Amino acid sequence: MVARLAQAFRRLLPGLRYAPAHRDWEMADFEHRPLGWPKARRFVVARRLLSEEEAQAVQDFRATRLRCCALAASIQSRQTR
Repeated sequence: MVARLAQAFRRLLPGLRYAPAHRDWEMADFEHRPLGWPKARRFVVARRLLSEEEAQAVQDFRATRLRCCALAASIQSRQTR
């Protein structure tokens, strides 16, 4: 499932401890309980610095050249329940 990162969630990202993962990527994980969720979940975030060309092509480019992806790592899929 693809979704936009909520503003409250995005505010958490700069304060995380990132570790080098693969080539240009860094990863971090943390626990968070989004609004409306019954309990906290583990989230994994991957980020990389965009090149100048990529940054110019991204329409929602603001003050940062970082590209971030996040996933809730502790949600069971319907198939594994």
